[in-house]
Amino acid sequence: AVIGGGPAGMEAARVLALRGFKPVLFEKEDRLGGTLNIADRPPLKDKITALTASMVAELQALNVEIRLGTEATAEAIRELASGGSGLAGIVVACGARPFIPDVPGIDNERVVTAEDVLTGSASASGRICIIGSGLTGLETAEKLFAGNPDAELSIVEMLPEIGPGIFGAIRNDALSRITPHAPDLYPEHRLVAVGDGTVTLEHLPSGEKKELPADTVILAAGIRPQNQLMQELQESFDNVCAAGDVRGGGRIAAAVRQGFEAGYTFRP
Repeated sequence: AVIGGGPAGMEAARVLALRGFKPVLFEKEDRLGGTLNIADRPPLKDKITALTASMVAELQALNVEIRLGTEATAEAIRELASGGSGLAGIVVACGARPFIPDVPGIDNERVVTAEDVLTGSASASGRICIIGSGLTGLETAEKLFAGNPDAELSIVEMLPEIGPGIFGAIRNDALSRITPHAPDLYPEHRLVAVGDGTVTLEHLPSGEKKELPADTVILAAGIRPQNQLMQELQESFDNVCAAGDVRGGGRIAAAVRQGFEAGYTFRP
């Protein structure tokens, strides 16, 4: 059983199939790709769409059993294990979820995630404040400016530099398309509250607080692994391993590599 149809899960299923196993790939959404289907939404990301299509085509060519729209609960895995050929093991690649900071007002309907904005399931209007300036935050800003070059936008980052942890050339490339629109940048600040049309920030070195206007607040503050299912399965089954964001956030290449390693080193 391979749980999760993102890059790690698809690669694990591909390698297992090549080795002669019969992987069953569970994906709770109605298509494969996982976070690749979010990562390809910003401008200039068409190659990620092509990557997803090629990985899906490889699974289809290998006749991998794919169960779309199916959540892999512990009960569903037990049902699979009770089948005629049994269950050799499980690769958990169910990804991660956006981190939601625990601050007053965070449940306001004007607070949305970057993922929802990128996929179009949420809109951003008026004065916009993006919390987090990692690659997801910068790409969200880029997408917003592409749709409205005159958008009033602020970017908040807890670390001293905007775009922390991004490979230098990629960071500079993204900023070259963002900075001409003159967004307000707030490094070394953290979100402490969401108010009625405002956000309150704290300047970390000084502790000084400031209030900014914000009609829409977009959370791009990282991800947290969805490891509850992993823990449940480890209590009930042998040969359970993890790959991709469920092990901790990473890049696409890291997820594919972990999926490959999970499939290549698996022993029943």
